[in-house]
Amino acid sequence: MNNLRKIIVNFLFISVLFGSISCSKETEEPEYSIIPTIELSDIYFVKSDSYEYKDTLALKIKYTDGDADFGLDDSFTEAPYNTLNYFLKNDGSYLTYSDRNTPPYDTLPPYEFPYYCYNYAIDWENNCDIDTFYVQQNRNHYNIFIDYYRKKEGKYELFDFKTTFGQNCGENYYGRIEGPSIYGVPLKSGKIEYPMWGARLYVIFKNDTLKLKIQIQDRALNKSNIIETPEFTLQEITKD
Repeated sequence: MNNLRKIIVNFLFISVLFGSISCSKETEEPEYSIIPTIELSDIYFVKSDSYEYKDTLALKIKYTDGDADFGLDDSFTEAPYNTLNYFLKNDGSYLTYSDRNTPPYDTLPPYEFPYYCYNYAIDWENNCDIDTFYVQQNRNHYNIFIDYYRKKEGKYELFDFKTTFGQNCGENYYGRIEGPSIYGVPLKSGKIEYPMWGARLYVIFKNDTLKLKIQIQDRALNKSNIIETPEFTLQEITKD
């Protein structure tokens, strides 16, 4: 009888223990919106004195995403994550630069700077003929968007990396991040570290006051809030 009482008591103790763990888990697991949210955690700059390595401006960001579908890797190549959007003519063929000679396509921009940085791509058609296609950059190819703003005469102006350096088109700092996970299970909240490398970051901005605007997007194309860094100079945020 005593043994039976011990078994019952132990069973009740185990049940209460698991019950408390379950309740605790429910209270500790917050419900997040499926619309991502972000919060700036840190920003720092590392200057390279070597030609072999690039300067680095890095962000640390806290994020939440209620359905844990934040993250893109190189396998996401099909629409809506394709790099460029191509246009078709009425006959179903691709719209190319040579079509500028024929109405109604004569309003297309010329193949000159800065239009060829955004609106034209030299590519193969059906893996046979190379041509210059009229295109549109697809923002949904990326899932993190960083815009640089430089202070000039007391006002902040967007710094366009694609067109600032003359005839050679540059690259902006929109990118892809694979969503954080534990043992392959995507996380609904976590931290992102996003380094931005550039061979001339210090040369370009060494005398400037900057701020960045940051946004992320999940695979359902839900956009997060936009956050801004405090204004800074590279010298102020430099790490050894």
